[in-house]
Amino acid sequence: MKKSTKIILTIAAVLIVILIIFLLFKYFGRQTQPQEPETPSTPSTFPIPSASDEKMPVKTIDGETIYLNNVYSQTVESLSQGGVDFVENSDYYMAYYPQDQAFVITLLNSDIKTARNNAERDLLAVLGIDEQVSCQLKVSITVPYSVNADASGQEYGLSFCPGEKPFN
Repeated sequence: MKKSTKIILTIAAVLIVILIIFLLFKYFGRQTQPQEPETPSTPSTFPIPSASDEKMPVKTIDGETIYLNNVYSQTVESLSQGGVDFVENSDYYMAYYPQDQAFVITLLNSDIKTARNNAERDLLAVLGIDEQVSCQLKVSITVPYSVNADASGQEYGLSFCPGEKPFN
């Protein structure tokens, strides 16, 4: 191979390597650039109360703020994203997630109708509210497949609220 051909091939190889490095920096540089500031999220608007607070603010589905008994004062287990498991027994499990301003009830008893009724009654008592106020909250009732295959995979609300789904 001629000396001039070797030089041209070497220069071409160097240019290709430089081009690849440039493209990599350009691609990964976009990944690490600071993002635009995010708008304040729900947790900053609704801070997690301390366990000693008597009440906690919760946003209703209409966007209004109401004050409920503080579920953080009876924490069974801390969950991700500031959530808290506040009731757990053989019939159901209750959790609250401040980021979503939502309560989640998971039924654990195969007699799901009785478990749901007991969970709803206890939710009202724990939060210190009546049925009408509870219908303004985000409440999701779920059933694991291992508890009842037919009722699993669906999201139920409180049985006494308008438009909520009954168990079949």
